Amino acid sequence: MKTKELLSVLNKVKPGIAAKNIIESMTYFYFSGTNIITYNDKISIQHQLQTDFALFVKAQDLYNLVSKITTKDIDLVEKDGKLNISCKTMKAKLSTINDSEIKIRIDEISTLIEKAKWKPLSENFSESVKVCVYTASKQDSDGTLTCIYVNGKNCISSDNARISHSILKSDMDEMFIKASEVQSLINTNPTEYAISNSWLHFKNEEGCIFSIRKVSGEYPDFLQFFEFEGEKVELSKGVLEGIDLTSVLVDDSDPAIKFKISNNSTLLSIKSDGGTVTHRSKIKYDGKDIEFTINPEFLKEMMRHSSTIILGKDKAKLKTENFSLLTTLYG
Repeated sequence: MKTKELLSVLNKVKPGIAAKNIIESMTYFYFSGTNIITYNDKISIQHQLQTDFALFVKAQDLYNLVSKITTKDIDLVEKDGKLNISCKTMKAKLSTINDSEIKIRIDEISTLIEKAKWKPLSENFSESVKVCVYTASKQDSDGTLTCIYVNGKNCISSDNARISHSILKSDMDEMFIKASEVQSLINTNPTEYAISNSWLHFKNEEGCIFSIRKVSGEYPDFLQFFEFEGEKVELSKGVLEGIDLTSVLVDDSDPAIKFKISNNSTLLSIKSDGGTVTHRSKIKYDGKDIEFTINPEFLKEMMRHSSTIILGKDKAKLKTENFSLLTTLYG
């Protein structure tokens, strides 16, 4: 086969490799004869690849070897329990293993995929889940809040202090997608999805299938919090400079900056054990004085989508045609 094609396939299924060697074969590529598959109990990825052998081979060793080969063609042959790899300038033999239990789990997922009823993903699915990743909780104890929640045309995430809401262009079935898996999923450019009893499946035009173990639970009604009136403020590019400068002193113990808007200007400031930083910039605003404290990274993320912010008594929101962001204000 072509070396570049093999490397491309390995890259697509590589996110399914377990980060820790809890079960040895979960850090291996599995060649099934028709596909190359990875499985780590939470996700499984398979891509079509025809071989006349079935075996497990250590993922890191095979990937490192193939990524360094410069010849166009490469041969893979199983012989005497070894995976023999050869090209014009090199020969190698990699050890293989058998794991009947993991093979059974992989076969069960493959059976579910064969029976799956595929539906088209919303045209803007990848874009929507990607922008919602930022506000999903990173604390495992938060349960479903570590996921992107999809239901109908709504795509939502929240960590109980911040909320993202993206509007899908077409309806989708209810599902929870772990935020930690989103980037790897959208890297495969999925176009279809299917839901089985215990897995979510996503397929791209090449036939690569990304399966994620289902998460069950309830999701709060966060959309109600977007309904409030407030002061509309158009922030300038100078505010971005102020965010970058004041963020220098932000740390885990004090992850916010003070924000004051008055008389056509903004004043950003921070005071910590490391010192103080203040930054002033001009804006067009002649309303009442506004003071609040906000996470600078989130404010910067909001300004990537729009410079118009609506400020309420204890929260701030940004709203575009298909996307909304909301954050609580610290004071």
